[in-house]
Amino acid sequence: MGKIDAGLSDYYMVDEVQSTYRGMMIAIAPEHWSVFADFELEQFAKCLQDLAWRVRLKSFLKHTRAPKKKKDFSIV
Repeated sequence: MGKIDAGLSDYYMVDEVQSTYRGMMIAIAPEHWSVFADFELEQFAKCLQDLAWRVRLKSFLKHTRAPKKKKDFSIV
């Protein structure tokens, strides 16, 4: 696992995939998806790999935050 893999946020990745999927289902008519039905497994895998190379992983990095401050419950 590389440095960038270790810092990827599952939350941001899932949110992006869900949002993109919803948008694609609205914007792209079903007949335009039929081209993928004729793909061989290897051809489909290659297409997915080509798309994956275009992903900017830096957009999905975890955001680190400072440790929480301890609350002082002492009575003055």
